[in-house]
Formats: sequence, structure tokens, C-alpha cells
Amino acid sequence: MWLSLTKAAPVEGKRAVDVGGRKGVVVEEMEYACDVRVDIDGVAIDLRAVASDKTEWCPEAATALAAAVGELGW
Repeated sequence: MWLSLTKAAPVEGKRAVDVGGRKGVVVEEMEYACDVRVDIDGVAIDLRAVASDKTEWCPEAATALAAAVGELGW
């Protein structure tokens, strides 16, 4: 998994996901990876989960991102 922080920018037309009670979006979903983003106070926080099998990783990525946001104190 990778976690990145960037300046928040609108992401249109993407699937919405719950990120620990916050509105998040699936930025990119591929066969072996899922990138989930949540915008908080002008900061976009992305978490990308990558696997070696075809498992649906977006729910796990959203859960891990919620935990990371909690650790950051947001």
C-alpha cells in the first residue's frame, strides 16, 4: 500500500466510497489495484492498495485510508 498527500482537486465521475464516515472516491481501479482518495481541509489523501491476485481491493483500501486519516488526527 502507498499513501500520498497532495493539494485537493475535484475528482468528477468517480465511484463514491465511505472512508471512515467521510466521502471518498475511487480514483483508479485496476485488475490488481485500487486507489482511494479523501479530501480533508484542502489536502487530498490517496491510498493505493496493490495485490498479486484479482481480489476486490477498494473496500480494504477505504478501510486502511480511514485508519491512516485517524492516525494523522484528521
